[in-house]
Amino acid sequence: MISMNIAEFIKAAKKNDIELIKTYLQNGFDINTQDKDGFTAVMEAAEFGYKDLFWFLIEKGADVLIKSDYNFSIVHAVGLGGDKKMLDYVISKGACIDEKVTGGEQDGMTIRDYALLAKNDEVYRELKLL
Repeated sequence: MISMNIAEFIKAAKKNDIELIKTYLQNGFDINTQDKDGFTAVMEAAEFGYKDLFWFLIEKGADVLIKSDYNFSIVHAVGLGGDKKMLDYVISKGACIDEKVTGGEQDGMTIRDYALLAKNDEVYRELKLL
C-alpha cells in the first residue's frame, strides 16, 4: 500500500494528477478529506479549471457542499476556474451563489468577485443571468 496523506492528495489535485488521485481512492482514501485549510480535491479541481478531474471526483462521490476556512466554498472555486456546467451542477446540489468569504484578505468576496478577479467571463456572464 502506498503512503497516503492529505497534503499529497490535494497537491495531486492542484497539479491535475488524476492517476495519483485514482491510486489514492483505489487504496481507500476518503475523497472528501480536507487539508489544513479545509480545501478538498474537488475544490482544487474547480479552482484550477481541471474539468476532467472535477467530473471524475463528482462521479466518485465528492461532496460539493463542504466549506473550507473562512466559508470558502465550491462556488468560489468555480468562480476562479470553473465553467457553466460546473456552476449549474453545484447550484443543483444546493450551493449558494450569494455566499461570502468570511475572513482573511478575501473577506466579503462572492463568486462574482472571484469570477471578475480571474477574468472568468463564462461564469461571470452566467451569473448575470441568475
